Amino acid sequence: MISWRPWLLFSVGVVLGLPLVCGGCGAEAEPAPWLRAVHVVGDVRLGTPVIVVGDGLRGLQLRLEGPAGAVTVALSSRPDPGMLPDVVAAITASWTHGHVTSAPAALPTGAALTRACLVHPIALDADRRCVPIATVSWRSGPLTDGPPRLVGASTVILTHGRLAGLAGATIPLPGEGTATLEVEVRRASHTSTVRRSGVLPWPVSGDRGGRVLVTPALLGTQLGAADVRLRLQRAVQAGADSTAWSAWQPVHIVLPPLAAQTGSDVTLERGQPVPGTQSSASWPVVWRGGPRLVVDGLGLGVVGQWRDGQGAVAAEWVAGADTERTLPVRGTRGAVAVLASTAWFVGGWDAHVSRSLVGEMRWVLVAPGDAVVHGPPVALHARLRHTVQRVAVRVSASTRAGLARYGLANLNDTLVERVRALVQGHFLPWSVDVRVLAETQPFIDGSERVTIALLDRDPNGIGLLGNDPSVGKDSGNHRLDERLDGTVDFGGHAVGQPAYGGVFLSGFLLLSPTLNPGGLLVDPAFDLIFSPFSPSLGGAPATDAAGTAAAAALEALAQLVAGTVSHELGHTLGLAAADGYHHSHDNPGWRMDAGTARPFSERANLPGSGGEIWGPVDSAYLHTILPRDAD
Repeated sequence: MISWRPWLLFSVGVVLGLPLVCGGCGAEAEPAPWLRAVHVVGDVRLGTPVIVVGDGLRGLQLRLEGPAGAVTVALSSRPDPGMLPDVVAAITASWTHGHVTSAPAALPTGAALTRACLVHPIALDADRRCVPIATVSWRSGPLTDGPPRLVGASTVILTHGRLAGLAGATIPLPGEGTATLEVEVRRASHTSTVRRSGVLPWPVSGDRGGRVLVTPALLGTQLGAADVRLRLQRAVQAGADSTAWSAWQPVHIVLPPLAAQTGSDVTLERGQPVPGTQSSASWPVVWRGGPRLVVDGLGLGVVGQWRDGQGAVAAEWVAGADTERTLPVRGTRGAVAVLASTAWFVGGWDAHVSRSLVGEMRWVLVAPGDAVVHGPPVALHARLRHTVQRVAVRVSASTRAGLARYGLANLNDTLVERVRALVQGHFLPWSVDVRVLAETQPFIDGSERVTIALLDRDPNGIGLLGNDPSVGKDSGNHRLDERLDGTVDFGGHAVGQPAYGGVFLSGFLLLSPTLNPGGLLVDPAFDLIFSPFSPSLGGAPATDAAGTAAAAALEALAQLVAGTVSHELGHTLGLAAADGYHHSHDNPGWRMDAGTARPFSERANLPGSGGEIWGPVDSAYLHTILPRDAD
């Protein structure tokens, strides 16, 4: 959540002198526009969807170019996770989507398009502006009619939780129209029909088509042989609706495979995939609502006993709705079950570290009406180890630009390392690993992680100091792999909160009485510390930290930044331990107080202030959700 309460944004902005429209903290995404990759599936026509990977691209335009001409692609201002294709799965950069909006009349059908270029008023280097694409062909004219068909051999294996392919020229792409899908499943005992409305998410290949997620809501929980056929009812800009059924297609409906455990015990930590639940490499990547997928109706049931080193039973789970533990399933390549919550363990995580689970696991499939199907059990022998909460402080060119406002850009590496060390110290004695990551460096360790970027300006455009954009308070720290990097809106905009997260360096200038006269939290000490170096205050940038004044400015800014990083990390972990996102009253020195209760002297840990600490209730809460460092 933001450093100021969302419902106080207007009133606090006025009292503090925060600019409601600020030229120094505009809504431009960070970092500067950079085109990395463009993916188009199949032939291109008006309405064809396009996935674009890069930085700062939302709301801009692209051209798909070829020797005979180009077509224009308008990019959305917000991501649409439902449209991610398989090919983007391994790319960790930010992305957005768009669709073809226009093409010259003279562009002939079949014309090849071979590269994509960013249309932007800022002159960019060639390697940031254009990228090659897999060659595609331009198609013009209206959709043709014809029945859909299942993609596959004479007999198709449909696994719950995967995408079944459809193909046929009747399937409209986004921008061309909508389709209502009917799926008819015929078994020896009965025939059922399911309707699903909306634009089908993505073409399968060069043969125009779409995909449908196989779930209990679509095909039911009954496994085994069946016959399936489909039809579409189309509504497009021109042309009649199609109501033709496809041919009957024999299918075999199965659960994802589980691999039996072999050899010695497996050691697991929170957020780590449970061995044996990883799908085969042939499964398509499934993205829905972001990179985490809970497959509709599919969970992993685990039964067994936790035993201590002497073999005594510490906790026991037996099969049944009330006592069987169910792990969530997330999508990477297919379905993977993870230990995603401390609440999953009887008595909390620490109570079972180094204990062994001897039991079994099996898929549990729940359909509408609470009908349940259990897959065959496989053995599970596992031992818990301490979980490490990993934190990546992401730095980039935007970080250096922010430090330049204080005249400290030349001390970038020293300051960022000091921020890392301070945040690490804030989270002692818990198992928290804080590291610094460069702009393009991947964060690959574990799933229990938070990425928080140090950015120059607030990409929300309202001059915040920091923001956790998560929707709703994560009490208990159940969400994993949160990103506070100024690039992805995980739904905050839809519920009226600032959508983009991070720590925004230019916001601290609002603590200067010279730059923000009349602000509630301004402090003359800010100007005394930074005026020798900050260009905005008439200073000259520091060249090194050898002098006393430069060292004091570096330490003060490091304390400001680290305190805000830890404050936003506190939000990602479910703090404050109180009603709402901050404590309701001023508690001197408490890190999770509202922004108006945290003066500059405390934030910067100036002599005599006492600095900032976790409040006792917040510290007690962190003890319940974070394991402590092993002795």
